Amino acid sequence: MNDLVVRGITGFFFVTSVLLSLWFGSWISFAAMGAVGVLGLHEFYTLTNNPIYGPTRWLSIILGVCSYIAYTAMYFEKLDSFFVPHVALVSLLIIFIVEIYRKKAQPLENTSLSFFGWIYILMPLYLLAFLSNHSFLYALAPLVLTWTNDTFAYLGGRLLGKKSLFERISPKKTWEGTIFGVVFCALSGLFIAFYTGSATAFWMVSAILVAIASVLGDLFESLFKRSLNIKDSGNLLPGHGGVLDRFDATLFAVPLFYMLLTTSEHFGWISIDW
Repeated sequence: MNDLVVRGITGFFFVTSVLLSLWFGSWISFAAMGAVGVLGLHEFYTLTNNPIYGPTRWLSIILGVCSYIAYTAMYFEKLDSFFVPHVALVSLLIIFIVEIYRKKAQPLENTSLSFFGWIYILMPLYLLAFLSNHSFLYALAPLVLTWTNDTFAYLGGRLLGKKSLFERISPKKTWEGTIFGVVFCALSGLFIAFYTGSATAFWMVSAILVAIASVLGDLFESLFKRSLNIKDSGNLLPGHGGVLDRFDATLFAVPLFYMLLTTSEHFGWISIDW
């Protein structure tokens, strides 16, 4: 089957599944994002593990999921907020203690990779599920803006691209494509503002900053993969690579959008119906 067709079919079902889980909200979105998080953590810890150094893969995944579940339970008031930080702290201590007994070099790198996986992968996915439980629009917006930026950056690069954006990390990315993506992302922000009748300035600024975060997220994962001499983070999604390949921009964009949204509400620049 043609690679483009495979890529299209895979992308359609994957995007549909993500959007449906966010649209349903409640525990479904947290469970779905948690499942994506497990797959992402497995890819990350597999890629960073070798005979010399690396994180405790399955233990790091289990402890990361325990913290994710604890925060989710707190959100639904099934667990007292007093206990949640304790779950995270105990997870850290377990990683430290286990590392003492492991026979791998570079313990600082090993433990750091475990913690980084939780922050880099689980935190943005939790925030995405959190946003979906308050408003599908707030969960959908960073995804749409990211996908818009990626799509038009690719098209702009193919049509107009000449000057490399960051040749050392990603030779195919161009300044022309990047600007093309940011412009169309800003137009998408304007459309959201018009469609929802909400603050135009907020959506325009958010769209531009999310576009920039998307580019940085893409570059970061490219740098990560280049350091390991690999093309894709995995092969779970035919035609797309791994979960991290599809969520690289989103993992940067969602936390930024969350901060913009909550900061704007805090200072009264926008009114949010939580």
